[in-house]
Amino acid sequence: IVALGERALELEELSEVVRTQWDANSDQQQAAFLKLLHCGIDSPQAFLRALQTPSKSGIGKPSSGAQCPLNRLLQDANFKTLRGETVAALRRDLEQRLADRLELCREGNQPVLVTAPHNIYLLRDGHAPHAMEEYTTHIAQRLGRLFHGTSLSWSRLEQQRS
Repeated sequence: IVALGERALELEELSEVVRTQWDANSDQQQAAFLKLLHCGIDSPQAFLRALQTPSKSGIGKPSSGAQCPLNRLLQDANFKTLRGETVAALRRDLEQRLADRLELCREGNQPVLVTAPHNIYLLRDGHAPHAMEEYTTHIAQRLGRLFHGTSLSWSRLEQQRS
């Protein structure tokens, strides 16, 4: 049931991206959403990956509209492809949406990453919900600073949503 709930949230987030990027015409929004699903794009993260081209190092990099994997999927399905400006606007919006979920604090250049995953309420398969632990973000940030590394935690916005 938890996995189903998480899937529903991902689809709702994807639907919100479509609503903000396509014309106010709900038929066009619905058509765009269905085309994305047809192409296997079922979350904002999958959407962003489909707008990037893998580099030789394996890390995604921005691509022109014609080269992005999403346009190849759309073309293979006999759908109209996205213009380069549309791909760029979608990529910017998705990167911002996904960045707003996390707080990354770089305190130095050492290869140390301290995480605080318990600063939100967590649902785990087969377990009772895990309560938020108040000071884990603060602790992770201080340890990152102490070790001249980086800390990673959920943003305040995500904490409020949880």
